[in-house]
Amino acid sequence: MKRNARIIALVLGGLVAAAAIFSVAVDRKMQAEFKKFRLVKTSIVNNEILAVWNKIVNVYLVKTASGWIAFDAGNDAGHLKREFKAIGLDPSEVRAVFLTHSDSDHVAGVKVFPKAAFYIGMNERPLATGEIRRAGPFRNSLAVTPEWLADGDSVTIDGRTVRVIETPGHTPGSVSYLLDGVYLFTGDALALKNDRIESFNKMFIMDAEKAHESVLRLTTLRGVRMILTAHYGITERVDEAFADYVSRH
Repeated sequence: MKRNARIIALVLGGLVAAAAIFSVAVDRKMQAEFKKFRLVKTSIVNNEILAVWNKIVNVYLVKTASGWIAFDAGNDAGHLKREFKAIGLDPSEVRAVFLTHSDSDHVAGVKVFPKAAFYIGMNERPLATGEIRRAGPFRNSLAVTPEWLADGDSVTIDGRTVRVIETPGHTPGSVSYLLDGVYLFTGDALALKNDRIESFNKMFIMDAEKAHESVLRLTTLRGVRMILTAHYGITERVDEAFADYVSRH
């Protein structure tokens, strides 16, 4: 009996050690990927849009007649509150938050916005509710009850219209949002490097083929004046970026 107990203890110890080693390796890899990001510091983008830096992600705020619309909710609630305070904004003035997907770096700050309505793509529901895994043993979660939006749906808030464009790949239900037909918020659908569209970090993509198809779909949009990404900045050279991506693929 004692011998069996020792064997079980050794096996369990080995499993714990292996899990710890795996966790450290994954964390190091993720940190290396984070260093590739090209974030925008908290600043004025133009007379309608603010970029808010939240450690490894950008949240974007768009002015409306009575407040603000946010695109994504950041990865660190405390840091997000401090950034809002630094620019003199009250998060309770945010009327709506449009989530591009349910990864924690995009939804961890939802409670910062006490008066906001929340929106997310309907095909993200199985991932957002933990019904399916994000990677390995990890599951996403969402601390608010959102309105689930379908491809092509439009939501108008204070005269500003947000259209849903399904862009799966990074996650099954990832979406991009087109604001007033001119501002394209892409979340993690793509990366920008020197105003060129590139694939997002492979490590974080659940379906690379769908991700590529999603970018191609975005390139068919006309009249877009600005692309705003969650991790790789902004470009106003939209037509050139679209044409360049298509020419390389």
